[in-house]
Amino acid sequence: ETLPVEDGSAYTRISTRIEKESCVPMVTEFFGANGTQIKQLAVARAAIKKIGQRNVPGQMTMNNTKAGSRTVLTVTDVVFDLTLDDSRFTSVAIRRNH
Repeated sequence: ETLPVEDGSAYTRISTRIEKESCVPMVTEFFGANGTQIKQLAVARAAIKKIGQRNVPGQMTMNNTKAGSRTVLTVTDVVFDLTLDDSRFTSVAIRRNH
């Protein structure tokens, strides 16, 4: 469970359940100001892929319980241990790429 360190966060609490065997976060729940669940990010056990030595969630579903909508995220390609230049993370570079 995580709690915001600063005021103004959209969530008052985030709770994550991690599967011990795969070390994959299976369910993450996001709670609002009144303690009710706003969103839930879930991974189906069947969607976990073994890539090299790592377990990767191949598909995740974000359910927005407040809005009554959902988004499915599908991982199609993964690159590990890629070296990225720090210049890619400046505010100018981030704005330029969005």
